[in-house]
Amino acid sequence: MNPELQQQQMIATFSEQSGMDSRWSFKCLEDCGWDYDRAAYVFTELKGTFKIPLAAFI
Repeated sequence: MNPELQQQQMIATFSEQSGMDSRWSFKCLEDCGWDYDRAAYVFTELKGTFKIPLAAFI
């Protein structure tokens, strides 16, 4: 699969599951080296400590 297409699909899925918009979902995935499980873990940790701005959410 085309890596760019795969990343777009990951962004869409992450956005749907996290409730964040695509820009913030991209940032989270990119910051975690496109490791989806790591990004999900980091998201959960940051959300639990209120470190994600409300503007990130759809």
